[in-house]
Amino acid sequence: MAKKEVLIAILFLFVLVILPCINAAEIYGTVYDMSLNPANDAVVEVDSVPKQTKILKDGTYSFTLPIGDYVIKATYVSNYNVYSTEENITIVDEGRYIVDLIVFPDLSEESELLLLGEDINLEDIYEEEEQAFPWLYIVLVIL
Repeated sequence: MAKKEVLIAILFLFVLVILPCINAAEIYGTVYDMSLNPANDAVVEVDSVPKQTKILKDGTYSFTLPIGDYVIKATYVSNYNVYSTEENITIVDEGRYIVDLIVFPDLSEESELLLLGEDINLEDIYEEEEQAFPWLYIVLVIL
């Protein structure tokens, strides 16, 4: 009788350990650069709890995630240029799902500069050049 109780307890513990994995999905894919070549050494992260991050040596990644909403971000640096992308995904059922990512130039810094920068009035710049232009001709004619 004691063996039967031990087996039931082991089975119960096994079910408790396996239970969280049952409602999980595997998200996998490849990160590509703009030329559609695998982005070797890219960094991929998903905003799960805890956050998961992987450095891709061959451009491929794989995450096991429970049901929920996530954002997968990929960042790739090549020739001192930063490329990135992000993809919103919703997992509603277990299974294996392919999510390939293509990274594009990261223009977030340029956008911030445009939003934070002062308005540039191009007419003022051209007016200064027009005023300086006749003086240049006068100096050349005198010489």
